[in-house]
Formats: sequence, structure tokens, C-alpha cells
Amino acid sequence: MKPFLAALCCVMLCIYPAMAAQVEGDLVIEVVNEADEAPVADAVVTVKNREGTRTIQEVRTGPDGKARVNNLPLGDYLVEVQHPKIGRDSAIIKINPDTDNIFTAYLVASDEPAEVLEVRGDRLLVNSKDPSSGATTRRDGQFLQRQLTDGNSLQSVLSTAPGVQTNSVGQVHVRGEHKALTLSLDGVDVPVPTESSITQPLDPEFLDQIEVGTG
Repeated sequence: MKPFLAALCCVMLCIYPAMAAQVEGDLVIEVVNEADEAPVADAVVTVKNREGTRTIQEVRTGPDGKARVNNLPLGDYLVEVQHPKIGRDSAIIKINPDTDNIFTAYLVASDEPAEVLEVRGDRLLVNSKDPSSGATTRRDGQFLQRQLTDGNSLQSVLSTAPGVQTNSVGQVHVRGEHKALTLSLDGVDVPVPTESSITQPLDPEFLDQIEVGTG
């Protein structure tokens, strides 16, 4: 009996690290200037829960424009990147196990002085506190391939942008509004009701870049 118990304990101890490795993942953030794709040092990277209501960790990029957040529980996170002299970017990132989940942020420099506008009105139904409201989120082909986790689903790609949600049947909603999404390909509107259909209008595998405008 004693040898059996010893062997059983050994097997359990060997299995436990493997089980633990499957519930966490690492996030690597690469921050570049959109104009020349040069690395941006000293950018502030904030990792929040998907709703953006709770900060999980904040780090800064090094001279190579990179930062790392280790041991994140699996799931979706809102990643915000900003630099006071260049710009900001954000995205919803899905953390997968046993790999470096890479997010490349493109910051756009602006020479125009900053203006503060106070707007009063009804609150948005989804992500009402998201500072990216009204912005255009740009994602390149490499980002699309890394985030395709649902069988090359365009809906899954769109849902990585802040303010975009998919319901239980795969329909896309922008900031809580139903039938508020239009789809354009190379500047030409595509006559497909993406927001009210669960069919696949386009295969994102063949897209070089995607821009999602919300607000």
C-alpha cells in the first residue's frame, strides 16, 4: 500500500504544474510610431478587465518599445497604451495559454495643441467610460491572424475593438446599438447586414488591414 501511495503522490505532483500552466498566459506589448514604425520608449501600458472598470497592472515600455505582463489569467483584457508626446491606442486582447500573446500598438503623433471639450448627453450603453469613443482602431494582418480564435470569424475580429460586442448567436453590436454597423471594402460599402446576420460576409484571412470606427 505504501509504494502505491507514494507513486500516486508523485503522479499528482507531476500533473499539477501542467494544469497550472494552462490557466495563465503572458502578454507582450510592442509600441511603435505609426509614421515610421520606430519603437516608442517610456509609453504607459495599462491592462484592465474587459469592461475597463478595474486596472490589473501598469507597466512602461523600455528602449526597444516593448513591455511584458506575465501570468495573466486566461480571458479578454482591455489594453490601453499612451505616450504624452505621441498618442494613444487600445484594443481588446484575448490571452491564450502557453504562448506570448503579442499586441502591437500604433501611436499617431500630432502637432496640434490639445483641446478639452465638455460634452453632456445620454450615457452610452456599452463601455461608456472608454476614452477611445469615436476613434478609429487600426489592426494589421499579423494582429488579425494572432487573434483569430473562432474559425476565421469576422465577428470575432471586430469584437477585439473597444466598444464592439458580439451576442450569444454571433451578431455584432457597436456600443449597444442594434443595426448600427456598416461594412466597407477598400472604401466601397458592402451590402451585407453584418449586425443582424450570423453568416460570414468576408473571410478575414484575406484582409491585409482592418479599421474599426466607433462612436
